[in-house]
Amino acid sequence: MTKLRCHSVCFYSPADEACFFQFIKQIKAIQRTEGFGEDLFLHIKIPVSEKSLRDLIGLFRRYKIDLSELNQLKNKKNAGIFDSIIK
Repeated sequence: MTKLRCHSVCFYSPADEACFFQFIKQIKAIQRTEGFGEDLFLHIKIPVSEKSLRDLIGLFRRYKIDLSELNQLKNKKNAGIFDSIIK
């Protein structure tokens, strides 16, 4: 298991925040979440499926979370996804 840090996530409305947490609940690789101050930590079950990785990339991009956090999930099998999507 590894943790991804989501720092100072910006929500534009209460509904936007609700959508964020609803999306998190649908990503199977996320085992649990915990928050401390401005940080939200996503506890990720390894290995991450391609679907979960793509969902995490979408979540991080949409909410402007530091994509470098996802580098922890990179391996030989999913390197192509990182090379084509994360730049």
